[in-house]
Amino acid sequence: SSVSGGGPSEEQPVTLQLMLGVVRALYSSLKQYLRGPLEVVYTKLYLAVLEDRKTSEPIKEVVLEGLLDLASMPSFLADLYVNYDCSLHSQNLYERTIKFVCKHSFPVSGVFSNSQLLAFHVLLAALDSMHKLADRTASPTNHTTTELREVDRLMRLKLRKRRYAAAADMFNRDPPKALQMLKAAGLLNTPRDTAQFLKVGHGLEKRVVGEYLGERDEINQQVLEEFANQFHWSGDTLLEALRGFLESFLLPGESQKIERITEAFAKAYYKQDKFGVFKSCDAVHIFTFSIIMLNSDQHNPNVKKRMTVEDFIRNNRGVNEKTDFAREYLEEVFRSINEDQIKLKAEDQVSPSGPTSPAGPSPPPASSAGGPERWLALAVRESQFSGGFCGIGDTGHHAEEMYLSVWGPVVAALSVVCETSDPRHPVMESAFRGLSVAGSVAGRFGVHSALDNLVANMSKTTMLSSWPTAQAAIIFGRSPKAQRAFREVVALAVEYGDQLREGWRAVLDCVLTLQCAKIIHIDFLGDGAGGE
Repeated sequence: SSVSGGGPSEEQPVTLQLMLGVVRALYSSLKQYLRGPLEVVYTKLYLAVLEDRKTSEPIKEVVLEGLLDLASMPSFLADLYVNYDCSLHSQNLYERTIKFVCKHSFPVSGVFSNSQLLAFHVLLAALDSMHKLADRTASPTNHTTTELREVDRLMRLKLRKRRYAAAADMFNRDPPKALQMLKAAGLLNTPRDTAQFLKVGHGLEKRVVGEYLGERDEINQQVLEEFANQFHWSGDTLLEALRGFLESFLLPGESQKIERITEAFAKAYYKQDKFGVFKSCDAVHIFTFSIIMLNSDQHNPNVKKRMTVEDFIRNNRGVNEKTDFAREYLEEVFRSINEDQIKLKAEDQVSPSGPTSPAGPSPPPASSAGGPERWLALAVRESQFSGGFCGIGDTGHHAEEMYLSVWGPVVAALSVVCETSDPRHPVMESAFRGLSVAGSVAGRFGVHSALDNLVANMSKTTMLSSWPTAQAAIIFGRSPKAQRAFREVVALAVEYGDQLREGWRAVLDCVLTLQCAKIIHIDFLGDGAGGE
């Protein structure tokens, strides 16, 4: 049952807490065997619940406590990054997690809810993890050739994933132009490469993908064939396979395009079918078309007289090379379609995060046949073909990429918390510590923009540039928070001054304001120059 929306029962948070504890234990002990299932569970049990605006505060608190437990584990976030963010077939779970906790950490009028405080502590745990990984990159370590090759492979995959995401928006507007751009970049050399790009689906509109696959041009047909062959249906019934296939794009409305797509599906499924139900590829094709027609008949509100199970059985007589399918089989197909529609329209496939999430392909919706059991079955099967769990996350090789992908929202969240929090609240001290850690990691990796941003934001907290000199001096003298912010600005300037660019303007504004107010005295000329 769903844990989001409405008020939770008394038992619901306790049950959820137990479930999250099981997930933590499975990750800790068996993660190397559970790459696919962990993605499904983490997406549905953590992220989907947290991102749902209908989720109640008590439920959100329980999930964030569970997330904090995971984020406090030494390699959890790095494992998310290397196994999912660096995989073409997975969502960007690390990036999605950090961006959520950053957004949810923003207080309302300076007041923190329990869930906002928990989200903020998850953010701090993530920063501590990145800092430790950064320290590891600085210390000389002997890595095997195999590890270094794996690091290089993952970096290339992540780069390809980013380029795919950048090309997705163009594909939604102009498919040929987007594919030509990817081809020029050396990412699409064969129809199989193009099929992989369409199946990964990072931000691609399902409607546009379906239209492209249904075109009759030779290259489109080659891509369609490769697209169908990328699915793994061994052990799936025809209906299960068809549901999975049609979840990856929207079927076009034109009958000729539907015919071409269902024919490619039939060929791919017939090669993998282990049940022996079908005597030919043509039988698969005809019956697939029949299922799609049944689905429209049963769920189209404009149909007045709906097909009965007897009508469906009669329509499929002799389809299997002049023989009939078993009556029980046809009745089961009819019942499944009648109770659980195959989603064929864009409005039917909108997920909580939107119809086209740039984070990557999602598991099947909760309403689809088989529910959570089917997600897990699909995840286990896909993980068999996309590689096992990668255990090199804690080596620190990807720490810089991890920081670069999220430093913007991280710095923004820390700065807002620091600026709006009550000086008497412990969260202010935590925010300053977080800013210091973020600056240390930025300095370690030479991320000039992050350092400039940090210094500029903290200089605003000093209030020294917001008022005329006399007023600024009074406010500064009365505000422990402003004084602490100034110390952090100076510390960053001293430690990483050679990496600051625009940030020096903010540093000098603060120093000169205090100099003019005679709070500090700096002899810019120095004793040796004859200054006073």
